Amino acid sequence: MTKNWRTRPSPWCAARRNRTTPRSGARLSRSTTVHNDPRELFEGTDALSDQDAIELRSELARLLSRDEFPVDRAALLAILDDKGATPPLVALVSSRLPEGQRYDSTPELLAALGLAHVEEEPGT
Repeated sequence: MTKNWRTRPSPWCAARRNRTTPRSGARLSRSTTVHNDPRELFEGTDALSDQDAIELRSELARLLSRDEFPVDRAALLAILDDKGATPPLVALVSSRLPEGQRYDSTPELLAALGLAHVEEEPGT
């Protein structure tokens, strides 16, 4: 009979045995975060993918009308709150727009948010 060279299990193995799977509903020993909306993964970063920028531009255009311009940061946040904007859009406006700056049009607002659509040259 072969004798096991370990006299007791390592703390890593013991911790691994004590944790449960997410399906059981119990909390894992390590911190886990469930993201229902994939855009939540990018809330803390300044870099937006092209698809994220497209979705945020579309949502902003859908929520704002010409009658709401000129608009500043506080008024825009109130409009977005009233119209049920998604948390990623509200977070983007909160983090990227300075207080007191007024925006007269959607293209000006998109440029300030870093969401301006850049036209590519034909043949590039």
